[in-house]
Amino acid sequence: MKLSSKQDGRPSMQFYPDDWLAEPGLRVSGLAARGLWLEILCLMFRSPERGVLLLPNGKPMANRWQELGKPLAKATGADEDSVLVALAELNDNGVFSTRDDGAIYCRRMVAESELSRKRADAGRAGAESRWDGKPIAKHGPSSSTPTSSSTSEGTTDDRTRSPRPRKSATRPTRPAVRRADIEACLTTYCEAHRQALSADYPTPTAADAVQVGKALRRLGYQPTPNGVADPSQAEAVAEFKRRLGLALDIHRVVSELVTYGERDWLAWPGTPARFCAKLADWTPATLDRLQRRLAGRREGRETANRIRIERGEVPLPQHSGIDSTRLRAWLADYRGKYGRGKPDGGALHVWLRAQKLTELERETVARFLQLDLDVDEPKRRSG
Repeated sequence: MKLSSKQDGRPSMQFYPDDWLAEPGLRVSGLAARGLWLEILCLMFRSPERGVLLLPNGKPMANRWQELGKPLAKATGADEDSVLVALAELNDNGVFSTRDDGAIYCRRMVAESELSRKRADAGRAGAESRWDGKPIAKHGPSSSTPTSSSTSEGTTDDRTRSPRPRKSATRPTRPAVRRADIEACLTTYCEAHRQALSADYPTPTAADAVQVGKALRRLGYQPTPNGVADPSQAEAVAEFKRRLGLALDIHRVVSELVTYGERDWLAWPGTPARFCAKLADWTPATLDRLQRRLAGRREGRETANRIRIERGEVPLPQHSGIDSTRLRAWLADYRGKYGRGKPDGGALHVWLRAQKLTELERETVARFLQLDLDVDEPKRRSG
């Protein structure tokens, strides 16, 4: 297998399907844009600076991402126009970032590469401090040279390993996140869970508490000895609750998008630990993109409904002889119990029988619900 051109010689990179499918920017991008991004990730992995799209000499492929069409077309075997369209879509959805020199980079790959470098440096420094800066001798008896044997008897080889130092009996304890802050975050999560799924969340587990503590640290929480309050602690807890509110708003938007036939790709996390693992997904930019997508879906449904009315496919209140106020109240009552979208046949039948409507009223309400119409629709065009 041919190794990577990087100095560390890694022939493969880690790929997480769950993270790929849950990344908001990629989910709103087209199939061609996602395929191009996968090709770019492979080029970034083999780049002289991992995670950054560079030429083999270390220079950026272009001064701006808008000029990457020609070099990427050659590298991927695609036509330049298709590459530029896909790049523009990736840029609009915030998939990649751009450096000051114009090179684009993958935020996650750069962060993981930096973390790997820091861990390697820490391991090297630890080994040097453990052996006092001396190289580790190879196992087995060392062969003595004639020069060393003739100079002085009993002289030890310079490569002889020094005694292993004993570990300290006491290890310094790391300040922990305050229990009250973790409990406050878990309480807020349970309330948001009840609002999202209309069901109480079971008692949080110890694993949930551990993940919440780690998430607070990532949000800037600075633990202090003896539980002394610090300004960063209140800010981190407030940020956690704000992200939780965003998650609740995003869940509501995604739930309505599901009624339009879209896949529930960013569902409610389900557990505090799952929410903490996907903390970066709940951002204002994600909510804004989903709201724009939902607005387009709503506009398309309203247009389709107007066309159905103009064709006479649904009776209007003024044509059926039913009072608009009563019809609006019936529709609101049903949708309040069962939600919008195509109604379930059994639930609709039970609900209509409970309302004790006339035949005309029953037929009108059923058609409004089946076509997902509202009462305040324009009148049918004459002629």
